[in-house]
Amino acid sequence: TNMGKTSENSSSMAICVLASDALVAIAGFVELKEHLILQTVSKQFQEAITNEDIWKRHARDFFEVFDKEDNVSWKQVFFLWCSKVGGLQYTYRSIRRVWTQLENWLSVHAPEIYSSLLPGLTRQQLSEFESTHGISLPPEWKCSYMIHNGQSHGHGLFGRYSFYDWIDNVHLLPLCSSRSNVMTAERIMGLLSTRDFLPLTHANVCHFVDLNNSSGEGVGSILQPAEGFLGSVCVAPSCLSMLQHYVEDLERGEYDVTQGHINLYGRSLSSETVTDGIKIVCRSLFIPPQSNLQGTSRRTRRSGAGRSHYLFAYNVTITCVDPRMPPRRLRSRHWIITDADGNTDEVRGPGVIGLYPLIEPGCAPFEYQSCCPLPTTSGTIQGSFEFVDANQQTLDAIISPFPLQVPLHYKLLPTVSISFAV
Repeated sequence: TNMGKTSENSSSMAICVLASDALVAIAGFVELKEHLILQTVSKQFQEAITNEDIWKRHARDFFEVFDKEDNVSWKQVFFLWCSKVGGLQYTYRSIRRVWTQLENWLSVHAPEIYSSLLPGLTRQQLSEFESTHGISLPPEWKCSYMIHNGQSHGHGLFGRYSFYDWIDNVHLLPLCSSRSNVMTAERIMGLLSTRDFLPLTHANVCHFVDLNNSSGEGVGSILQPAEGFLGSVCVAPSCLSMLQHYVEDLERGEYDVTQGHINLYGRSLSSETVTDGIKIVCRSLFIPPQSNLQGTSRRTRRSGAGRSHYLFAYNVTITCVDPRMPPRRLRSRHWIITDADGNTDEVRGPGVIGLYPLIEPGCAPFEYQSCCPLPTTSGTIQGSFEFVDANQQTLDAIISPFPLQVPLHYKLLPTVSISFAV
């Protein structure tokens, strides 16, 4: 025991002889919540923790505040911001960091989307929204809305895709707005039969935030309804997870930016093949709102027939990559579709979506979208396009297999439905 006390006293004496700059440096590496512990170690640490540089670092780290008025200290600035975020400074820091990554990417690659982001709401505005609608926003989403209250216009923050006449431009909804012509979560919420879900995005079919763990996937999880609002798909367990996953995809180049919008046909579910100067690139995408998770739908409910199916859209781009290639016209298509159980289906037909594009050197890439249902959550599709030149010479341009896959981080919830008031 005496040896322990001697060692403790020696440590305290060693701290006492350290220069104040060294103590400040040590304190700077310590998390905010551990400052209270440091204050009990020695008077020198107590003094070090009041150093302005430490609180300036905290203000920058937690809230990205870089300037202040001359008549206030950095410590005051820090605690003022803690009050602004309602004591959620640790949650706010995590959400703020990923939002900063997203803002940085958008400002370079999609400036129009970046400019559409609205300023955040105040703590008081969020409290009034909660009180008015009798809900409690999850802490992560509360912090997110303090940073940006949705979008004002233009291309959707969370990307765009289309096939046939289905176009989905996924906007981040403002919670509320003083402008009557702006679609908000508040307006859509008024149509729901429950206060268990908060509309998050404005698209053909919204995404929703689970406010009360009605899905069993956790408060704050994000759901998208399946076909006919019968069942749902959990696309992310939390705000932080959703934003992080999206930012990681953007930063590694998963999506192209086309005419200002983020094209959700990603690179990870794709194939690329060149046959005698014709390059064919295919990319696929799972479509929850047109996937039947319950085996019944508006089309099959009356008869009781049908089974679950999962709809996948795909984007095809055809390009001439050989300047010596003779002009060739696409005449027919052949697809081989294989599900996860090994069952195959073949499709043959003239042209593609009723078109017979001419592919020749210097022409713009020809691009189209279509879709394919599967009875399983994964599979592959491959095939060929037949082309013919002016001399009636034919060429079968190969389409290498590309995957049809429900994202592995999605969770299918056939029994969780989001209903609207009648």
